[in-house]
Amino acid sequence: DFLLDYENPNRQIEVLYRGPRKNLWVGTRTGAYRVSLPAWKDHTRTSDGLRLAHGSLVVGEGNAPLAADEQGRLHEFKGESWIPLTIPGLSQSGPASLTVPLAGKFWLLQGDQAVEISLSDRSVLRVVPVPVELTGSRLHQLRDGRLWLLSGAGPYLLSGDHWLAVPEDPAYKRVPVQCMEEGLNGDLWFGLEDRVEHWVEGKIESFPAEGAIFGGLPPVQDLHACRDGRVLFASSSTGLIIRKGDRWERLSVEDGLFSHRVARVFEAKDGTLWVGYREAGISSFRDNRWITHRYRDGVPIGKILGIWEEDNGAIWIDIEKVGPYAYRPSDEGPNTRLLAGPVEIPFGAAGVFSYEGDDAWNETLVKDLLFSWRIRSDRQTDAPWSPYASQTTVVTPNLRPGRYLFEVRAEDKDRNSDPTPAAAWLTVAPPLWQRPEFLGPVIFLLAVAVIALSLGYSTHRDLRASEERHRTVVENASDAIVLLQDHKVRYSNRQFSELVGFPLEEILGKRILNHFHPDERERVDEIYSRRMRGEQVQSRYESALLHKSGRRVEVEINATLVPHEGRMADLVLIRDITARKEAEEALLQRSRMEATTTLAGGIAHDFNNLMVGVLGYAELARMDVADRPEVTDMLDRIIQSAQRAGHLAQQMLAFAQGGKYVPRALDLNRLIEETLNLVRVTAPPGVAFEFVPSPEGAKVEADSSQLGQVVMNLCMNALEAVGIHGRISLFTDCVNLPEGGLDCPDPLPAGKYVRLIVSDTGHGMDEETLARVFEPFFTTKFHGRGLGLAAVYGIVRNHGGHISVASAPGKGATFTIHLPATEEEPKPEPERAPIPRGSETILLVEDEDQVLRVERDILERLGYRTLSARNGQEAVQIAREHPDRIDLAILDMAMPVMDGPTAFPLLRGVRPDMKIVVCSGFDAGSEAESLLESGAVGFIQKPFTTQTLASEIRAALHPSSEPRSNGDAS
Repeated sequence: DFLLDYENPNRQIEVLYRGPRKNLWVGTRTGAYRVSLPAWKDHTRTSDGLRLAHGSLVVGEGNAPLAADEQGRLHEFKGESWIPLTIPGLSQSGPASLTVPLAGKFWLLQGDQAVEISLSDRSVLRVVPVPVELTGSRLHQLRDGRLWLLSGAGPYLLSGDHWLAVPEDPAYKRVPVQCMEEGLNGDLWFGLEDRVEHWVEGKIESFPAEGAIFGGLPPVQDLHACRDGRVLFASSSTGLIIRKGDRWERLSVEDGLFSHRVARVFEAKDGTLWVGYREAGISSFRDNRWITHRYRDGVPIGKILGIWEEDNGAIWIDIEKVGPYAYRPSDEGPNTRLLAGPVEIPFGAAGVFSYEGDDAWNETLVKDLLFSWRIRSDRQTDAPWSPYASQTTVVTPNLRPGRYLFEVRAEDKDRNSDPTPAAAWLTVAPPLWQRPEFLGPVIFLLAVAVIALSLGYSTHRDLRASEERHRTVVENASDAIVLLQDHKVRYSNRQFSELVGFPLEEILGKRILNHFHPDERERVDEIYSRRMRGEQVQSRYESALLHKSGRRVEVEINATLVPHEGRMADLVLIRDITARKEAEEALLQRSRMEATTTLAGGIAHDFNNLMVGVLGYAELARMDVADRPEVTDMLDRIIQSAQRAGHLAQQMLAFAQGGKYVPRALDLNRLIEETLNLVRVTAPPGVAFEFVPSPEGAKVEADSSQLGQVVMNLCMNALEAVGIHGRISLFTDCVNLPEGGLDCPDPLPAGKYVRLIVSDTGHGMDEETLARVFEPFFTTKFHGRGLGLAAVYGIVRNHGGHISVASAPGKGATFTIHLPATEEEPKPEPERAPIPRGSETILLVEDEDQVLRVERDILERLGYRTLSARNGQEAVQIAREHPDRIDLAILDMAMPVMDGPTAFPLLRGVRPDMKIVVCSGFDAGSEAESLLESGAVGFIQKPFTTQTLASEIRAALHPSSEPRSNGDAS
């Protein structure tokens, strides 16, 4: 892959060129590089920028794809974009789910009603109410038009305008329905929460979730009936289950699936089987071969919710929390090139050909190409092609004397083959006794003998040269080549020696399994033994070798049987993929981190809004009972807890913003005490904490959320080191460092520093661990915690500080941090002051009902008149149509339909005299700062107190009045 390199001028971009199929070519002084768009295309947004609701996509035969956006509006896919589908009389009341169009009609389930819609004349045909206890269900329409409701209380069938519980037997156990499918003969399959049922000819056959066929709850995620009578079951615990007649079959990872957690399954018109997975990725099966599309092919991480095929052959998928993506197979084949191969070999020898390919105009990566080869002769002009495999080197079998044509062709992920295979001629020399020079008359025997000796010498010299060329190709191949017989190494090139760290003399004649990692030996031995017995086994798989130093080496193995000394042997090509695996793991970790930050931001946003309600109503209650100290004391505790929860939400929001820094003067001692209060709650009772704060204070200028993360990560690291018994000590003081006073790669400037020391009595670290402790993804703990100390290192460095660690096995660990000190005093906590009141009219623009009600109740309690809008578009309409004066608007930043930054200039245009205060759960970041510079008169951060809200409003309405509050929840 090409990476921009600004330090090396030879790798800087010289030329950019956009070629066919939107490929971008990059020219540098060292060559040309191609950057291709991913094979799967993003279709998650409508033509006007709205995001489609995941789970709403359907694609029916003879119809354009349909989907609903997050507001419930319908759209159809035309050309390359989603176009609104206007249906007169259809209300928009939130997310909707659709059935696959049938005979120009489809059903829409939205809230508490099911709506039948005609696509031909764009009209509502009828509306059927859905009982409240059945809302949140899904619809499924059969080929004969019958409509089923798959609910949490079992299946229901529409009869007239009523839903009938089917079957009517009161003894029938009604549980949630996961999925439903209609068989070729009209029989029905249901995937229920605890079983799978087959309804045929009035009888119900039941298969329990934890029986011999299915392996867990729920038994299946999806069902699909194939054209040949098979029924496919997608199981998230055991893989893909197939029923043909009365026979059951299970496919798992060992059979070619990318994962055993299958979520969706679908059969295309050409017979290709598509399988979508619960975590990520989608595979296709055709011609007895699996091909998987993953993150690197443009398939985002997320559960596959549905798979469909469009009339033009495009494959559509719906991804949880992402939306629709489409894949349009290409009919253009890749290119194939021969790299090396012999021209002539002696009789009885084998030739080695190396080749490669590229998909210059499509999207298949080079490493995902497959190859097939054949050898043709005059006697066999129509020789069969070998099965497609990923190996890029082939050893020819023993050939009779003659002239042969070696051909090889590449195949891409769309199963398109190179129409012009790469080819090379190969001559196999006959044995000496079959050559014409030995057929002369006997009377010329002596002369013939002399000539034969001369020609024999020349032939011997040519054969030796050919063998030398052959040996050069094998020895200089980029992959390791090993010939196995009887589990022992009969031949190996030097690349295998480099992979395992042993010289060739210690490899030849020894068992190959000794060089595999102990975790892999049993599996590799089984595959080898089955191949040698003639069984059909996978020729390509991944495994791991064991280097002499003990290091694990990830490898990709391609194996094939070849004749050797009268018996079959296993020719094995081994490629080192350690770097690729590490890169894939890093990419997966990055994707997980992106998902985590998105989740953290969403949780914190909702948490903030909940805290607004708790904090606001607690303060309103406090106003009502101000004369009852015993009640106000309890309410004060609730208010303090809500404010503390608000601070936690701020830390989560800072994490979701990608580590954004908002530095201010703070007391590190107080921050440590607050963090220790949280850590002690999760610590085992046998762990003791000791904190010795600096008596002269520990003032630094830092982001409180980020520095709190530093203290938290160091404490959690120490907790895992000490286990259930031990001591964790924290110490702060102030030190004056001279220039270069610390032994570190980037010396700190001279000056005053606050020093933080965190030590534990845990198991300690050896020198190798100590050298890598701050590396990203390096961890000695359980999986998924490899960023803690790396994050600490980055935060400290970004604050102009330095961190070091000292440790030894059995002696615990001590982390020392130096941060620049500041003379600025931390801002004191604001004192409680009388809450200002008013009588002006205020427009509240907020999409969360909880926050809107709190704001309205507080302001009306304080004497204000209020107007409410749930998004920017409603706010602009109210501002335009309201007949009386509106003094001020409180505008939320993040809202559906129209957000705050979009609505701000429109509100200013409609009401130039109306003052606007911006409100957000985040700090006053770039967007809020931009609005403040454009004329907004204030900023309020959620969760806010009544004092904060009232003071900010008074300061905005009357700038000469008392100073504003600081806008936070403290």
